[in-house]
Amino acid sequence: MNSLWQKKPALVAFLALLLASSLTRGLSASEDKIILFKLDKNGKNEVKVGHIKGEDASGVVLEERSQQGTVDLIFKPEDISNIDWSMDDPAYAQDWSEAIKFYGNGEYSRAAHAFKVITDDKDALDKFRPEAKPCLFFLYGESLSRCGKTADAVKIFETLVKDYRNSHYTLKAVGSIVEDCIITGEVAKVQPFLEILRSQGGERKAWADFYEGKVHQAKKEYSQANKFFGVSSQESNSQELKGRSLMAQAECAIAEDKTQMARDLAKTSLLTNPPPFVAAGAHLVLGEALLAESEKQKASGVALENMLLDAILEFMHVSLLYGGDRATEPKALFKAAECFLTLSKKCTDRGYDRQRAFVLYSKLKEDPRWQGTEWANKANEALEKLR
Repeated sequence: MNSLWQKKPALVAFLALLLASSLTRGLSASEDKIILFKLDKNGKNEVKVGHIKGEDASGVVLEERSQQGTVDLIFKPEDISNIDWSMDDPAYAQDWSEAIKFYGNGEYSRAAHAFKVITDDKDALDKFRPEAKPCLFFLYGESLSRCGKTADAVKIFETLVKDYRNSHYTLKAVGSIVEDCIITGEVAKVQPFLEILRSQGGERKAWADFYEGKVHQAKKEYSQANKFFGVSSQESNSQELKGRSLMAQAECAIAEDKTQMARDLAKTSLLTNPPPFVAAGAHLVLGEALLAESEKQKASGVALENMLLDAILEFMHVSLLYGGDRATEPKALFKAAECFLTLSKKCTDRGYDRQRAFVLYSKLKEDPRWQGTEWANKANEALEKLR
């Protein structure tokens, strides 16, 4: 027997490789994935794989496994772009898989129904991974919000904040509550949730100040809004929050007809190598600043044409390079369509741009990801006028 192994070193090597491969497959089965904002050497979001042992406001604990053993890694919430949770229990695994598929495809109504199946089934909910329950309720609420059922969404987010106050998903939920209450005009409901964040201090207090600023911005109280955005940026170590605060200040500047200040803020943000959604916001601000300047200057002829084309370039940057962000892409598509429509009406030999506007309006209306947004609704209204 020994002589056989001695005579077949290649066979030995092959079997050793096969064994190692099988062990690796066993270790990687049904594992969670944490997608970070940090980019790898290929320019893609870095991904960490393992088993999530717990999560709260301070971070997510991932047990990373290898043939050498296990090690616990802790990731701060502000460093995490997304989490892919593994689900194996037959009591809910199939429903979860379908819900995630629908959510990823932008089929938010079907996703909401699939998440509801789990939350309404006591057996499934009791067996659901405890550390992933906040994510379940957050995605359920987001699905409702994105298919236009804003009031129902707020109720789910309220449940999340009440039952899982220390989860890092609570911060996301409060952000969604603020956005939804601004849409419904019920901003008075926001304050108790902001106080919950403030009471926890640190980054959460900084986010509370940011959301307070968004409420003032929605009420067109730009001076107060800027005050809170400035405080949130100073208090935070999060690149995301600093970037969002800067872009919110730029939006206020545009609203106050301070277009040069808005452009300066956006350009400053782009120089910091910001996360994609912040870069998208910067290009959106630059496009809006150009539109505001064209109106202020009452531009016409070639000057108007050049300013509108430059604005379109900024808006299409958002869609083509940083697409997928619900806060920026729908608005950018709508603004680009508006520019094309203006070109077709006011500039010489640009009649064909009317069709380009029609295409962008249609894309915005039909994309399920933007269903229920202000901009999809406006695109539908614009299409009715064009027909």
